[in-house]
Amino acid sequence: MPRVIRLLLVLFFTSLMASSAFVALKVPFLAPGVPRALPGAEALYQWHGWVFGSHVISAQLPVIWLTGALIGARRGGLAVALYVALGLGGLPIFTNGGGFAYVKQPTFGYLAAFLPAVLLVGINAGTPHFGRIWRGMALGLVAVQGFGLIYEVVLRGQLFSLDGWGVLTRNQVLQFLPGQLALLTATAFAVACWRKLEAAYENWSARRRADQDGPMLPEFDDEPEPEAPPLD
Repeated sequence: MPRVIRLLLVLFFTSLMASSAFVALKVPFLAPGVPRALPGAEALYQWHGWVFGSHVISAQLPVIWLTGALIGARRGGLAVALYVALGLGGLPIFTNGGGFAYVKQPTFGYLAAFLPAVLLVGINAGTPHFGRIWRGMALGLVAVQGFGLIYEVVLRGQLFSLDGWGVLTRNQVLQFLPGQLALLTATAFAVACWRKLEAAYENWSARRRADQDGPMLPEFDDEPEPEAPPLD
């Protein structure tokens, strides 16, 4: 791939990350009651105290998964690093603005974790196998949720508070997890289908080129074979 194309891909996915910070997606949830901490949560169906409904999350996670899966770990890492650097440099491309003071936001840890997440996805998702793509994206989700939760707990001064860990784990991780897993599965399935179509197209192109070139004929030496010596 030409270097210019690689650079354009990095810039394209960087801009996609910036745009996705302001795009909301509706994903499902299942909880004993409507969770108050979920943004835009609304109940769709209730059964014996359990509520099935939908809530709103940012589109950044699926963009991070797609970045690692489609352009790989190295270029995906460059795209994330550029996105975070531009945001910390003052561009309002984070969900709540930008600037270096954003590191004091409790949710900045989730943004910083995009880098290891895209690396994990890129390493594992360069294959048409759905299971491996899903695993790579799941590892990326674990990196985002794990590092983001630790960062938020430390920033809020609740590192040694079991109640603080419990509340933040429930509100920032567990309540979002069903919807994120549903989105992850859909994204992994889409990438696996793309990979299979890509492989099928490459095989078709190779067969077409081989048919156009024609069958390879064996080469014959034009020089005459040496005569055998006469027998006595």
